[in-house]
Amino acid sequence: MTKKLLLLFLGLSMVGCKSYVQVIETRADNVKTVDDTYVYENVSLRITYNLWRKKRD
Repeated sequence: MTKKLLLLFLGLSMVGCKSYVQVIETRADNVKTVDDTYVYENVSLRITYNLWRKKRD
């Protein structure tokens, strides 16, 4: 009985393991792009986003 429940649990948990990629386009008036990197700056802060850079080791 416990083996059946364990198999049922494992089977059901595998159903939820789906992966997908969602790509969206964003726009903003106060963001520049420099070398494929988004840059937001004001007088006290600078934030850079590079969403497609390869992961470092």
